[in-house]
Amino acid sequence: MERHLTLDKSLPGPDHATVSIIPSEFGQMVEDARRIEKTFGRARVEPWEEELRAREKHSKSIVSRISIPKGTLLSKDMLTVKSPGHGLKPYRLAEVLGKRTRADLVEDSVIREEDIEW
Repeated sequence: MERHLTLDKSLPGPDHATVSIIPSEFGQMVEDARRIEKTFGRARVEPWEEELRAREKHSKSIVSRISIPKGTLLSKDMLTVKSPGHGLKPYRLAEVLGKRTRADLVEDSVIREEDIEW
């Protein structure tokens, strides 16, 4: 709802008389808005537990395309992106490239934070 503030509702022009409030009415409008917020709550949307599980299952992670020995510098041809999404996210691929592995990684391993020498 749009509201205008006026000093006098009898001034010429449609905004003054129809959609405007005077300063003494402004406080009541704010009180009413706060009461409505308390009644309905704030519009904070959070995913349900089931949605979080589905998101992890179907989102993607960086995954080893081949077996990678400990201490190997990672290159793009060694990695791919697959489900599930409980490893490093694909948007971090550029960060991972050129880093060394901390452990031996078997083919098709989800790459985790602790698998990389940062």
